[in-house]
Amino acid sequence: MAMLSIPQQLCQSLLKLAEKYN
Repeated sequence: MAMLSIPQQLCQSLLKLAEKYN
C-alpha cells in the first residue's frame, strides 16, 4: 500500500507546485 501511496502523494505535490508556478 505504501508503494502505491507514494506516487499519488508525488502527483498531488507536483499539481500543487504547478498551480503555484502558473
